[in-house]
Parts: sequence; C-alpha cells; structure tokens
Amino acid sequence: MADLRTERTYNSLKEAFLTLLEHNRFESITVLQLCQCANIRRATFYSHFADKYEFMSFFIHEMRDEFISQIEEENVSCYDRLFHEMIAFLEARPQLVKNLKNSQLLPTMMEIFTDEVQQTVQRFLKENQPDTDETMIKMKSCFYAGGIFQLILLWMENPSQFKVDEINWLEFLV
Repeated sequence: MADLRTERTYNSLKEAFLTLLEHNRFESITVLQLCQCANIRRATFYSHFADKYEFMSFFIHEMRDEFISQIEEENVSCYDRLFHEMIAFLEARPQLVKNLKNSQLLPTMMEIFTDEVQQTVQRFLKENQPDTDETMIKMKSCFYAGGIFQLILLWMENPSQFKVDEINWLEFLV
C-alpha cells in the first residue's frame, strides 16, 4: 500500500480531474491546471506520471477498482452491477458525459475502459468458473467488455432511451 502522502496526492488528483472534466474537454486540460486544482506541485505530478495521458489511464484503472470494491461489498452479480455502477457514476455527472462525448479522446478513453472491464471479467471468470478453458474465458471477457462499451455509448447518446434498472440480464451473456 502506498504511503499516506501518496494516497492523498492520488485522491486530490482524482477529485481535481473529475472537477476539470465536468467543465472542460480532456484535450483542453493541462497538467498545470490539474496540479493547481489538486493543490499539488507539478514536480509531484511528474514524479508519479509521465503525462496527463498516463494519469488518465491510472484514473480509469482507479475508477474500475472503486466500482469493483462497491460490487464486492454488496456481494451481488458482478456483471449487472459493473454496468449499473458505471452508469450511476455517469448519470450523476451529465456535464462530464457531454464533455466526454465531445472529446477527441473518447475512443482512447473507451479503449482503456474496455481493457479494464475485460481484465475484471477475466479475473471474475477464473475465480468463479475454474474449469473453463483459458481461451473461452478470454473470448467471453472480450464479448462482455465490448457489449458493455456499446451499451454505455448507446446510453450516452440519449440517457432517457432505456431504463438502466431494467437491464438485469447481463449475467446471462457470460
């Protein structure tokens, strides 16, 4: 586990990043803005991350870990809850969704996100279906991650077009 200062730095950066994303597209956010909003020095930022793109990857990974932690605490189906937690996160931040949709980096962010979901599902399947062939686990996790990605894009286009609460069939896909 990281020391307390590092943990505080990461938390400050994550909160600042969310705040900035709710007001700006990713492309327009600078490391200086991020550091000022997080109240840390640029040297501190660069001692942890090479650039804002590496930080974005870290941020997505951290968000995934938070979603998984919430799911494990509730002890419910990983498949449905992962999707629901991500949508709940986005629903609470409509301006963030708008800025993400308008970002040139949306494909890159979604690729990182999809990789994270795929890795999560792979781990879940290995733990819960230990007799399943490794190739089948990879195929299932790719299929599921791609489906989640497309559902989120569909939801981002028009959040009112379907009720997220009614999507309780995702576990049957894997």
